[in-house]
Amino acid sequence: MGSSSTRSGERSIAGSIRSFLPTPTWGSGAILWASLTLALLTLPVVIVSTEEALAAVPRSWREASLSLGATQFQTLVRVLLPATTPGILTGLILAVARAAGEVAPLMITRRG
Repeated sequence: MGSSSTRSGERSIAGSIRSFLPTPTWGSGAILWASLTLALLTLPVVIVSTEEALAAVPRSWREASLSLGATQFQTLVRVLLPATTPGILTGLILAVARAAGEVAPLMITRRG
């Protein structure tokens, strides 16, 4: 009994989400669907590189900034972001390269 109500709930959620999205065809909606798919595929690469960049910043830098009276937002903007920008940008570049590598065979074999 519980599984059927859960499944019908999942169907209604999926149906309501699909009602907002265009139909996946080779016409007008194809570019939107392709870009959404590639964004979802590249998101883990960016997330992992950002986490690694944040983990590489010494904890003492954060503590020093906070102990000097900076707020958490000021610490984020003035200490963490400048220190992690190279790692985040590296992740973005790798994600774009991965997306381009996954799209290249499709562009070559596309007909018409």
